[in-house]
Order: sequence, then structure tokens, then C-alpha cells
Amino acid sequence: MKISYRLILFWGMLLLQALYSLAWAQTQKTNPIQDALDSLWVQRPMENIYLQLDKSQYVPGETIWFKVYLVEGQDLYPSYLSTVAYVECWSPEDSLLSRKTIQLKNGVGTGDVSLSQKLTGGIYRLKTYTSWMQNSQTAFLQEIHLIDPNKERMAELPEGEKPDLQFLPESGALLAGHENRMAFKALGSDGLGVDLQGRILDNGGNLVQEFTSQHRGMGSILFTPEASKSYQAEVSWQGSTYRYPLPEVETQGYILSVSPSPFVTQVRIHSTGISPGSQIQLVGISRHNLSLFLRTRLEDGTAELSIPNSSFPTGVLQLTLLDESGVPQCERMVWVDKNDQLDISVETSESTLGKRNLVGLDFTTQTQMGAKTPAQLAVSVVEENGIWESYPFRTSLKSQMLLASEAKGRIEAPWEYFYEEGTKKYIDLVMLTHLWRKISWEELREPPTTPPEFLIEQGLVISGKVMRSKNKALEDSKVTLMMDNMFQLRETQSDAEGRFIFPGLEYSDTTRLMLQARTKNNKSRPARFELDEKVYGDAPVAVDYSYDPFSNMEYIQRNVQARANLEVLAGTAQYELEEVEITQRKRSEFAQKQGSKLYREPSMTLDMSKQQYRQNVLEALKGRVPGLSISGYPGSYSINMRGGSSLVLSNEPLFLVDGFASDVNYVEALPMPLIDYVDIIKGPQTAIFGENGGNGVIAIYTKQGGDPFEREPTESEGTFRPELPGFSLQRQFYRPNYAEPTTDQNLPDLRSTLLWEPFVQTDNEGQGAVEFFTGDVPGTYRIIVEGVTPDGTFGYGTGQIVVE
Repeated sequence: MKISYRLILFWGMLLLQALYSLAWAQTQKTNPIQDALDSLWVQRPMENIYLQLDKSQYVPGETIWFKVYLVEGQDLYPSYLSTVAYVECWSPEDSLLSRKTIQLKNGVGTGDVSLSQKLTGGIYRLKTYTSWMQNSQTAFLQEIHLIDPNKERMAELPEGEKPDLQFLPESGALLAGHENRMAFKALGSDGLGVDLQGRILDNGGNLVQEFTSQHRGMGSILFTPEASKSYQAEVSWQGSTYRYPLPEVETQGYILSVSPSPFVTQVRIHSTGISPGSQIQLVGISRHNLSLFLRTRLEDGTAELSIPNSSFPTGVLQLTLLDESGVPQCERMVWVDKNDQLDISVETSESTLGKRNLVGLDFTTQTQMGAKTPAQLAVSVVEENGIWESYPFRTSLKSQMLLASEAKGRIEAPWEYFYEEGTKKYIDLVMLTHLWRKISWEELREPPTTPPEFLIEQGLVISGKVMRSKNKALEDSKVTLMMDNMFQLRETQSDAEGRFIFPGLEYSDTTRLMLQARTKNNKSRPARFELDEKVYGDAPVAVDYSYDPFSNMEYIQRNVQARANLEVLAGTAQYELEEVEITQRKRSEFAQKQGSKLYREPSMTLDMSKQQYRQNVLEALKGRVPGLSISGYPGSYSINMRGGSSLVLSNEPLFLVDGFASDVNYVEALPMPLIDYVDIIKGPQTAIFGENGGNGVIAIYTKQGGDPFEREPTESEGTFRPELPGFSLQRQFYRPNYAEPTTDQNLPDLRSTLLWEPFVQTDNEGQGAVEFFTGDVPGTYRIIVEGVTPDGTFGYGTGQIVVE
């Protein structure tokens, strides 16, 4: 009977997996390494972040549309840790142009950055991070090209500079008497890989071996060093010859040699100067989890292992060799690909369309093995000329989360190892160079004891210190926080040092707040507030490299005109106006107060100037208004007005503060020194307020009028009124609907980005769709889709349409 090779391989793999599973099961419950990993994860959980853009090339005045993805570092599920992310835009000169505070829900958030028309062309950087990520300095960096040939800032790179050539032994050191694999990486003056040729010479000047880089300046060499010799590399570069010393040859130690393959990782271990029959441990860590733990003995100083890749998740595997005493000796990073990530296919209703035609895009999301799965996608459709495909640090959601986030430095062109034909075979060179390190177990053996400088943010945070007038801490004081126009009231207690904190806040844009110190009896008390200053990261490192300036002036001019057209549609176009002379005088204070009222005469007006000693305005109204019943105490009032005729279920009157609807909590928190007078409106006069005013109206007016918070801080009142930035407001991407007759048909549609849709959800069958209209610019448009599944797999899809 004939048995195929594939069948033998299949059963052999099952047997290997069973043996390793048994070995792992015997040690898993009591393994101190797993305990240390668990302890470290509790203290320092990791987050990975990515920023998807609508495109990578812009002109001054355009808008950058983006989506933030945040996952936790173990299972790559949407992060449950941080709910706040920061997106910063930095100029080539290290100036911070904008900072957006993005609210994350289920690990995603969206926003935009407006680029000023006055910006100079060049390479701009977008830095994305959470507060917690600042502890490990693991922000995500994305460059964009701002194109403006008239003001292009070109990188000035030194010519003929010696290449930076590093030699990196696979096992961390060169061991005499054994064949060693040694990787190398050559970088030019711009920090990018350069291809070169060279040769290895011994200390006697004898040729040992020649070498040539294979991909982006990376390559590897196999040679056997001798104990009594030293070695150097000789490279000819741009007419000059340079020499580089190789690492010293060691006479005692280990070699950890790895040969990755799609199904099995082959590991060979050699030793010199180690006791015969010594026991070693091989540890594999993937995504902060212990994936492999094996003990074996060296027979004649050698051991060979075949490890099935089914033991590991897709991504970077850290293999570490420990000696008999459990001391790490060698480390090797290995790429494992189980083909279990997300495939995204894109189909168009028509591949060739006319101007202002309706386009339908259908998406299918499935695993690489063909199983349909739901996913959340973000889609952009951009003019082909607007894609900067030659950018050397081009990345994607998948390459960032699985590969680039594991590297300490930046990997050149990580995108291509996943989506470029013929480059996947070089990914092991990336492991040997960009992810090379000696031993990195310090934190595992000695977990950090000091608290982290930056905390996990679950919402916005306001913290600080409340003090007496003589800068002494106001300990155990009640502190209340009220947010303008949102009628939110929070309360906390200061500690012995006067410190207080309000975590988990949600407010948008720049918001005026009010902080107030109160006694145990809920009365205002004199106090002074100092808020903690928010600490942000430093400017990202600038990337200077030579590139060809964008020369398509027609594309640039179209985009400038498209921006102007969008301003006209949005009603935000700016014009220079002639100077006019203002002759009308300011209205009197009384007229200003009366002018904003919906009613002419109130049923009753109460002056609050002599009620400042009252606890709050509701206490000041008790017993002074016929038919108004106020019972209860602060935080639990019951209020109704006799003769109410409201159709709504509530019995409370309508509260107005300077003409804006409020609620009882907001009204209760208003400081009495802030209140000027109160109008009571009952009976037929409430009809102007609709059914909401059927129970009567209590209209409160502050001394400032129009904004109860717009006054200078007053220590005697115990109040502080700062203006703080909140979550950045999200603008709507403009998508004209030419099927609607109300859509402006006259302005030319010159958009280079036809579609930006950050939330497209496919169903359980992996199906999703979106529609949009083409514009007036003929040409080829690229469809770019990225997305993530609920269980943390990532995908990328692309397509194109042609507009005639």
C-alpha cells in the first residue's frame, strides 16, 4: 500500500503536538515563568495602537480623516483599558500643530485634523498614543507628505557618508568551533537600508567569506570562527573602502539556531565548554504568554528539536535558551504565520463609471482558511495620484499589530512583508536584525516596584489640589464639579493633602467648568484651586530622507479648489470685509436682561442679592413663592408648582438658567453669590414654553448673564471656573447625494477623496456594503479597506474604479 508523504507529515505533526502538549501540561500549573508573566501583566499590561488615514498625501488646507484602533497586547482583542487616545500632528521643524483627544469605544475612535493653508510642504508626523503607553514609550508614528512644490522642504542629506553597518549573531555572540549564522543590516545617512557587497577578513588579512545584502540592506552569513582569531568586514562604498569589526569570538557558551517553516520550527542547540549532559530549558513567549516550556539534555553538546507551529499564535515568538541554573543564555525572535488572519475582498457594482454616478461597494470578510466572519471595517476611496506608495515606512493595521509593534525601533516597509509579492521570504531577516537583542529578562525576573508615571485613562480626568487662602491644604473637604451646558454634577472628597480627582468624565470640545469647595453641611467655603497640568509626550523623531517632490500641479490645484468649494457648501468660506464704523451704542444693562426672554412679564420676580447666605437657590425660594412647594434636602428635593397643567409625567417646573434649560442638580449647585434674580412664570404665560412649561417655569438669572461660569475665580466664594479641552468633536465627511434635488449641482466636484467611511460592519456571513457618488475628476481611484474582527484578527483589502 502506498502512503503519501503528506499523510506521514500530517500524523507526524499530530504526534509532535501531542507530545509537546503533554510536556506543557505537566509544567503549566506550577511554572514560575508563567507566574512571573502574569504578575508583570497585572502591573504593566500592554496596549498596541494604530492610526488608519484616508490617504497619505495632502495639500495645505485639506483635512486628514483618521480612525484609531487600540488592542490589548495579549489576545489582540479591542482594549478594555484606555478609553482615551491622543493624535498629534507635528511639523518637519518639530512644532506641534494640533492635538486631538479621541474618545475610544470598544477599542476604536475617529477624528480629523485640519491642515492650515499656510503650511510648508514636506514630511509631517502623526503621533498616536494613550496615556498608559507613555510609560513604555510605544507611540505609533505615521508620516504624511504635504505637497506644495512652491514651498517644499527637502531633506539635506550628507553625501558619501560611511554606511552604518551592524553585524548581529543569531545567538547573541559568535561561538568558536561551530557554524554561526550572523545577520547584518546596512543603513544609509537617511536611516534607510542600502544594498552593498563586502567580504569577511581574519586578523591576518585572509579572505574568509564574501557577502551581499539580500533585501533593504539586510542579509546573513554562515561561517565558522576560530578561537584564536578576530574578524572584520571590508566594504567598498561610493569610491571609498570602509572596515567594520565583527563581534569578538567566544570560547564558551551556546548557539541557538532556528530554521522557521510554515508548519514546524526547527531548533538546533550547540554548546562549547559546557558540562556534558547538562540540562537546558527552551522557553517560548508569544504575546506575553508562555507558549512553550521544554527541558532536555545536551548529548555531546547538541540537541535538535522540531516544534509544531500550532503551539503558537500568529506573530512574533520569543525563544529563549536557559542553562541548567535557569539563567538566560541565548534569545531568538521567530516569525510564526498560521494563516488565520482576516481576508477582505472588495467588489464594485461597476468598475468603470461616469461622473457623479452612484457606486456600490460590497465587502466580504473571511478567515484565510475561508470561514466567513463579522468584522468592523474602515473604507477610503482616493484618487490614485494621491497615494504615496513609495513611502519607505508604509504600514498597515495587520503589519503594525502583528510585527512592527514588537520592534523597539522602526521596521522599514513592514507593509510589504504581508502584501507584496516575493518579500514574505525576507521576514526572518527582519527577526534577525530589527528584533535582534541579547537577553531581555530584567523585568521578568525583577518586576518594577515603582508606580507608573502615567495612569490608565478611563475617560477624561480632572485632578488637583484645593487649599485655604494661605496655601494650606484643605483636607477632607467636599469638592463639587459642574460642567457647563451639560448639567452634570460630580462630587468627591479631598484627602489629607487637599488632593482630589474626578475620573471617567465625558465632555467635548473646550468646556467651561466650575469647581466649588463645600463644607460637610454643603455650604460654600473659601478656597483656592490648583489643577494638575496634563503631561504629554515629546516630539517624535524626524525622518529625513531623499524623495522626489510631487510635480502634478493639476492635482494640487484641484484639491485647493475642492477645499474652497466645500467651505462654500458648509457656509464657512471666509471673505475680507471692508471696514465699517459702528455707530449704535451698547444697550442698557436692563434691556440686555429683558431682550433674551421669551416672556414679557413674569408672574413674580425675586431679588437674590440679600439671600447670599442661603445654601442654594432652592432654599432661598422656600416659602417665598405662592403655590411653589419645595420639600426635601440637598441632593433629594421634591418640587412642584400648584396649578400645573403639563402633559408630561414630571411634576417639576421647567428650570432655566440665563435662558437655557437646566435640571434641579445643576440649579442646586449654582453658587449663591453668582445669582442675580429669579423670575417665576405661571398660568397662561407658560404656553410659549410648550408642554415642558406646563408645570410652571423658574427662570434664574446670574449676575454675568448669558454664562453662569464666565467670571474670574473668587476665593471667597470657594469657586474656580477653568476652561479645559475635552474630547475632540468629530466632523462629518462630506458625501454629496446627487440623487437628491436639494444637493447643490452647480459647484464642480473636485474631491480627491471620494469616500471616507470609518464604520462599515459586516454581518455573521461576512457581508457588508456602502454607496457613494463619484465626482467630476476622471481617472483611477484606489479603494483601501482595513478592519478587525471581534477576536483580534486583522485584514487589508483593495480595489479600484475608473471614472471617465
